[in-house]
Amino acid sequence: MIKKQQLLENDIGAIIELNKTADEFIENNMFGVYNIKETRNTINDRFQKVRNQSDGRRQCLQEASTVHQFICDLEDEETQIRYNKSFYYFDLNCFFFVSKEKKLLITSDDYGRNFNQGQNLHRKHKHFDVDLETHEPNVQNIQQLGAQLTHEVGNPDIERKSADLIGHWDSLKQATNERTKKLDEFITYHDWASSLNEENPWIKERLHIMNNPGTVFVQALQKKHESFESDFIVQNERCQEILQQGHRLVEQNNHLSPQINKGMNYLQDTLNRLETDANRHKHRLNLNREELQRLCKVCRLFLSTWSSPNLENQTTYQRACLLGHTDIVQCILNTGIPPDQSYPGGNSMSTMRGAFLFACQSRSMPTITALLNAGAAVDKLGSCSLSYANSFFPGIHAFGSSSYNLSAA
Repeated sequence: MIKKQQLLENDIGAIIELNKTADEFIENNMFGVYNIKETRNTINDRFQKVRNQSDGRRQCLQEASTVHQFICDLEDEETQIRYNKSFYYFDLNCFFFVSKEKKLLITSDDYGRNFNQGQNLHRKHKHFDVDLETHEPNVQNIQQLGAQLTHEVGNPDIERKSADLIGHWDSLKQATNERTKKLDEFITYHDWASSLNEENPWIKERLHIMNNPGTVFVQALQKKHESFESDFIVQNERCQEILQQGHRLVEQNNHLSPQINKGMNYLQDTLNRLETDANRHKHRLNLNREELQRLCKVCRLFLSTWSSPNLENQTTYQRACLLGHTDIVQCILNTGIPPDQSYPGGNSMSTMRGAFLFACQSRSMPTITALLNAGAAVDKLGSCSLSYANSFFPGIHAFGSSSYNLSAA
């Protein structure tokens, strides 16, 4: 329409040449001056009416072109906003039709499954921020043009479209800021969770050690426990730092606060359980050490009262009866073997060595304890008896060294 208007204005502009020709005829008194003047005036009046209508039409076409260009620019920006908002998972049902695939993205809260995926999404989001900044001047220009057209033309449709554009643009910026915040929180959370996951295996391994009921080789275990206590102090400090970081993330309203609280509670519970089990394990080691020290001491005093010359030809059972050791008598009777029967392995019951070895073979700790408590010296039993006992009760050899103060046991 504007091109046709330009052609029409070119035709109207031909009146200028017509007036020049008429003026030349009048100056030269050619072809009837009166008729030429009358014809010229009539044509000028008609052309003036056409010119006035053309100017009005020109103004209307210009306004229509401006409005049309404004609507095209506005739709381009709305299309860009629609694409970006569908990419960033926000509902556009108020203005745009969203496909099923985009609706799946809208209802998704996926910010990555691990630290690397979160970083990749964060880098893509940075590119989107740059693209958003390049579009902001265009949106501002369209907003100003819409306000100007609303004031000049007064078209309510222009005002409505301008308001919708600004509303969608503001919601897109808000969505971008919110996603930026959540991506930053997600990366911070996974950085914190990686530190948490490094501590949990160490705690689980020590919990397994602390809950192991075996106390074999008590001396070595006690040294390991002392080393564990030193390590536990360092690990506990690191865990406390991780817990403090978690509390700060929760105070900052991190959108992953439920997972953070769950991780902190689990870490704190395992730390408390490890500390409790470590104390119990240490107490158990101390009790076992004291028991083995006591057995080692009475082993060395085995024959203090038992090796009397008057009892050399008596059996173990008879010696126990004569010396009034009722606990040994009861233990021998509890074995189920008559007092006059020989012990397995060819050892006669008349020897203390045989009684001691049989007690070890039968794994009868009460009998061994009773024999040792009777006060027989280990030198009379022979060193092999203690080695034989150690094969059934590991750990007793750890306290046979003279480096221990057995008199204090």
